[in-house]
Amino acid sequence: EISNRVRPHHTLASVWSWMHCVCASVFELNPTAMCVVGNIVMIYIEGKACWILIDLDASCDLGAPAGQKVTSSAFFPPEMARRELDKLKDKPESEPETVVASKQFEMWYIGLLVYQLTTLDSLTVWSSDQADNIDGLQMRQLAYEWDVLKAAKLDRIVWPQAKHLVTWLLQENVTHRPQ
Repeated sequence: EISNRVRPHHTLASVWSWMHCVCASVFELNPTAMCVVGNIVMIYIEGKACWILIDLDASCDLGAPAGQKVTSSAFFPPEMARRELDKLKDKPESEPETVVASKQFEMWYIGLLVYQLTTLDSLTVWSSDQADNIDGLQMRQLAYEWDVLKAAKLDRIVWPQAKHLVTWLLQENVTHRPQ
């Protein structure tokens, strides 16, 4: 029981340190502000767990339209889910919502990472396929019902302080996320 509570803290600290190094490297290579979009996954190399960042091709400059490469819908923030659902309408009443890369947009992805690291099973918030995509019902729930479903989803977090942090990071309204 105690080891389950200590491990997420250690893992989170290790990954946070690693992400800081990755982001520092990205900013050093490209001095313009970037929104680094990617998934972090754990793989085993010679029996040792290693974290790797994948899907960096979805990254873009801060202030630029986000989501030009749509991938891994299980990680979408609600605004991306709404935009993708709007695109699927036969006769959209208006242009789909433009989602802009921002620090608050990035906070959603960090929140999902912390969520995965602080649950006992390391699964995503949503049930997804092998490509980390969710079905239409879950996409509608994410887009329009996240605030109603959030508490139940976050009950899987085993570390109380992390649950508080994730609740703050995973705000449906992008302007309420930390910057």
